[in-house]
Amino acid sequence: MAERRGPRRLGRRPAPGLIAGRTAACALSLAVLGVSGFAWYTTDQLNGVSRSHALDQARKNAPSTSTPPSTSC
Repeated sequence: MAERRGPRRLGRRPAPGLIAGRTAACALSLAVLGVSGFAWYTTDQLNGVSRSHALDQARKNAPSTSTPPSTSC
């Protein structure tokens, strides 16, 4: 007949700090995944949309920067 032993010991339980750290790392990775997915979705939706050219106009109307500004102390 097989020998019967007492109940199995599963080992020590991880420290509460370790559990909290793993939970925080998991939550952070899910947040990063969600934000990057949302960013990808919104930029994908903007393809083909006519975007503003306000910055191009501002650069065109800006003063020339070919001459460095004079430095006076």
